[in-house]
Amino acid sequence: MGFWRSYSLAITWSAIVLYLTLKEPGKLETAISLFRGFDKLAHLGVFVVLSFLSFWGTHHYKKIDSAVVWIGLILFGAAIELLQSYVYTYRSGSWFDFLADIIGIALGWFFFYFYRKFYLL
Repeated sequence: MGFWRSYSLAITWSAIVLYLTLKEPGKLETAISLFRGFDKLAHLGVFVVLSFLSFWGTHHYKKIDSAVVWIGLILFGAAIELLQSYVYTYRSGSWFDFLADIIGIALGWFFFYFYRKFYLL
């Protein structure tokens, strides 16, 4: 399977994540914040999905090592937080958001590992 076909879902999801994390928050985002810390849970969730899709791509496109995916995902999370802190000042970057991103990456890898082990045999 080729690169674009293997990673198309991960690339699409990362574009959606980038847009949502960098756009100016509107009334809907403010209303959706159901409880304190909801933002951290959202970061964790979107990175679980991104990580799972990225490792899915690695499973099908053997030319990229999973360590490269780990590093790329961590750098992507760091870049979002840096952009929120220094470029898109209507957002606020947070070390705790970055930590939630990393935990999401690890959980996504964990879920994919077991998915591959038990369903893709």
